[in-house]
Amino acid sequence: MADGEKLTLGGRIYRPLTISTLERDNYMMSRVIMAGITKLTMRHDETPTDFVQRILASLIVSGHMMDVLGGLLLPEGVEDMAWTPELAIRTGRELAMLTADEDKTTVRTLTITLLVSFLKGGLISLWQSAPPSETSEQGEDQDAFSTPTGTESSVAH
Repeated sequence: MADGEKLTLGGRIYRPLTISTLERDNYMMSRVIMAGITKLTMRHDETPTDFVQRILASLIVSGHMMDVLGGLLLPEGVEDMAWTPELAIRTGRELAMLTADEDKTTVRTLTITLLVSFLKGGLISLWQSAPPSETSEQGEDQDAFSTPTGTESSVAH
């Protein structure tokens, strides 16, 4: 989904956020961490499609999928800087009430597409600003904030 592109779901129009505040970054990262996504890496015997399905399954099972989606989309007419955690929760609840199969499929696909984009930008930014820890220097306890290359999220592979 391109910046500024609009999407109709359940008769309402939504669009992806293009400007993110620190509050939104923190909200999104907390939901992604609670969903367990930062611990996921692609297995050597796993196809990219299988990996994406596993990410989506983790979101669904964790109960945070709709909160994450609410942090990625805005209802039409709402400016990026008007985003709040409360708006994200309301938006997620609205989207959770979708009944059309086509809308449900679109939501699942869109969630992964927008989330991977957020993670690629957000985690790289965190790596660039976070001081190295003693454990990461020793190569132990690696998580989403430290990858083998240190430059990109394992979720995006």
